[in-house]
Amino acid sequence: MKRLFLATTLLLAGMASAHAITLAEAVRDGYEVKAASMAGVQTLFIVLQKEKTVLVCEMSDTKPCRLFR
Repeated sequence: MKRLFLATTLLLAGMASAHAITLAEAVRDGYEVKAASMAGVQTLFIVLQKEKTVLVCEMSDTKPCRLFR
């Protein structure tokens, strides 16, 4: 279910494959998608969590995914 949510979010955001690989690596490493939210028209925030570590991914059509702790 969570992987389906991630895939749907990525497709809806219309991201390039390089962005998807970055997020896929985080999910493969054990991070779970906890939330996703659009800010405005072209910016997407995705919250990932693994145990007590939380990552926030900010991306848009002009910026690649940047992961923040």
